[in-house]
Amino acid sequence: MLTKLKIVIAAWQIASSTVYVLPQVDFPDVFGLLLAATNALGLDIMRFTSVECLVNWSYFSKLLFVTLFPFCLAVVVGVAYFVKRKCQGRLETENDQKIAANRAGYATLLLFYVTLPGASSFTFLYFSCLRFDNGPEKDLFYMAADLTIQCKDRRRYRRWAGVVSIMIVIWPVGIPLSIGVLLWRFRRRLNPPLPAGNSAASNPTFTHDSFRRARARHERAMQ
Repeated sequence: MLTKLKIVIAAWQIASSTVYVLPQVDFPDVFGLLLAATNALGLDIMRFTSVECLVNWSYFSKLLFVTLFPFCLAVVVGVAYFVKRKCQGRLETENDQKIAANRAGYATLLLFYVTLPGASSFTFLYFSCLRFDNGPEKDLFYMAADLTIQCKDRRRYRRWAGVVSIMIVIWPVGIPLSIGVLLWRFRRRLNPPLPAGNSAASNPTFTHDSFRRARARHERAMQ
């Protein structure tokens, strides 16, 4: 159940962020109604960056918060684990220490898995600009995420290009790559090989029944 919930949350964060990343696209009305309903339930992580009523934050202040705050939480998880290990290490067995380490690692991976779509989408908002007609002069381009910032402004916009590039390397590239490396490293433990004589070729009936039950569950879910 937890795995399915994680998939739904991550998928919806990607879907809801398209409205902010692609403001020039006219989405269907039904999608807007669904987005408004889920925003009311608090499923849209992008909505939590709209805190102008509390703090006068620019897009770049929000960018630092969205991209760095998960790392701060990960540090808190790591410190809590090491403090617990230091204080209770002598009282715990080796198996208990492994369980605590697995829980800390799982909490860290879950944290980055949940925040990855929102942080990546918010980082790419840097490249989303709106064009405004300026009469006989050149058109003006402002950030869709912050209309107080002009896209060609060297003082506020272009000097943040390096920070945005680093965040793109860390979030959309580095974190998925790191998770992929971990999955590959522990692939044998996650998907152990079948014992001898228990392969699909030696037991085709079991394989067919498993596929039939999985297909039935999929058909019920799609109805």
